[in-house]
Amino acid sequence: PPPVAAPVAAPVAPVVEPLFPCEDDADFTFTLTNVGTDVGCEWITRNEDKTATRQAAYCDDVADSCPVACGTCPPCEDNEDFTFPLNNVDAEQDCKWICWRNAETRQANYCGDASIANECPKSCGLCPTEEE
Repeated sequence: PPPVAAPVAAPVAPVVEPLFPCEDDADFTFTLTNVGTDVGCEWITRNEDKTATRQAAYCDDVADSCPVACGTCPPCEDNEDFTFPLNNVDAEQDCKWICWRNAETRQANYCGDASIANECPKSCGLCPTEEE
């Protein structure tokens, strides 16, 4: 029998990090300038009167780890132009379809895909509530 070619690995989809929920990294700390004290993201907004000054002084450097404290979370809105293929059906739908009927089932079936969740955070139920 002729030799068999070595198996070729299947292509791997790029990993897409979910944008929501947008949260500060609870384990992240940074050192205060001129003081040398390490603080967490919550320090930025702890004193309402100093929040804007602290954001201006530190958020250029810490916004990736402290997006809530720095006010840099992306808006939690669905991308109205985005469509995605349905599982096992030759069709595409937009974000509104997720919560139109059977929302819990559709969220479970589609929102675990970060590329869909990032484009449809509102329909996927990932937006923070006003109380948070």
